[in-house]
Amino acid sequence: GAAAVPVSCPLGSLAPAGSSNCSICPPGWSCPDPAHPEASARCPKGSFSAGNATSCSICPRGSACPVPGASQPQTCLPGTWAEVGAANCTTCSGGLACPGA
Repeated sequence: GAAAVPVSCPLGSLAPAGSSNCSICPPGWSCPDPAHPEASARCPKGSFSAGNATSCSICPRGSACPVPGASQPQTCLPGTWAEVGAANCTTCSGGLACPGA
C-alpha cells in the first residue's frame, strides 16, 4: 500500500519532526506553532490555558491564577477581589465590600 499523505496539524497542537499524529497542547501551556514544540511555553502566573491553545489567556477580573501552568482561573472568595491578570486575590480593604463574583 502507498504511504499516507502528510496532514497539517491544527494550531494549538504539537507535532515535532517524525510524528505520526498531532498531539493536543496540554492545559497550562501555549503552543503557537505545531512544527516547533520548543516554542511552547508554560503559562506564567496571572494567566491560564484550558489546553489546545496557541496562547495563554489573561486571568479575568475577580479571579486569580496563582501558579505557572494554570489550567483555569480560581474565582476569588467573598471578601476578596482581583484585577485582570492577577496572580492572587486581595483581601478587601476596610470600608469596602467585596461580595465575590
